[in-house]
Amino acid sequence: MLHIWPNPANSETIYLSESTNFSIYDLTGRRLSTHLNSRQADVSMLAPGLYLVVTEKGATNRLVIN
Repeated sequence: MLHIWPNPANSETIYLSESTNFSIYDLTGRRLSTHLNSRQADVSMLAPGLYLVVTEKGATNRLVIN
């Protein structure tokens, strides 16, 4: 199981419990960023709200930005 922290995120960076390929999507399904073989992502450009983190294996986690 993939864990993301901090969640809700108040900082500029989120961290994942394992290195993986993943993308961050808004709730309309628009891909906002893609990360290859990474355990972290810069989320400073995201507006407050709810997002989805989807791995290459299809696992989906909710991410809240405050």
